[in-house]
Amino acid sequence: MVSKCANPECSAPFRYFRQGKVFEIRYDSSHFHVTAETGSRKNSKEIEHYWLCPKCALKMTIAVNRKREILVMPLALKVRGAAA
Repeated sequence: MVSKCANPECSAPFRYFRQGKVFEIRYDSSHFHVTAETGSRKNSKEIEHYWLCPKCALKMTIAVNRKREILVMPLALKVRGAAA
């Protein structure tokens, strides 16, 4: 369950879905999929949710590296293929 902003330097509490940005991370045995919306449904073994508060969502995003570690990084530094 999401309780606060995923940015470790921010302590904003999660209260409403309409504020900030929710990220859904779907893992299975061979790959994972990151999406900022939950519209598409694919079969997965594990789903995790992360939230960035409105202030952090303006300048940051969430990515996953090959070791399946969650990275909170500035939007300008997001590297193409970080989730591949």
